[in-house]
Amino acid sequence: MRNYCVSEYDYAAREPRRAIGIDQSDARMVMIFDGRWKYVHVEQMRPLLFDLLTDPNELNDLGADPTYSKELERLKALHFDWSRKHHNRITRSVGAIEKITDRGAPPGILIGYTNKTEVDKDGRIFPTHVKQ
Repeated sequence: MRNYCVSEYDYAAREPRRAIGIDQSDARMVMIFDGRWKYVHVEQMRPLLFDLLTDPNELNDLGADPTYSKELERLKALHFDWSRKHHNRITRSVGAIEKITDRGAPPGILIGYTNKTEVDKDGRIFPTHVKQ
């Protein structure tokens, strides 16, 4: 029995994937949570780390703080162990995902934005927030 939970989010059809130059096949976030610590892995980004005991709203990312390197490495090892096991992934063609991305973000998770004021009512990023 595992003593942690895993959550994946596939953001292949989301505009931020294009903005940061991630290939569709790598556009996944994986979260590991052990009851206190939350580790988030995103390709081409440094890991995120949150202490939900002291920061339940996840406002203070500890991933770059060397003080928490032991927790970060422990959770990273759990992620690596989990990722080596077989998982199914529903797939769509590259063209189908691009069409979904062109329609704008679906409601729900905002990737790379701090609040809903940074996107319009259809989930598209306001032009002033897009990095060139």
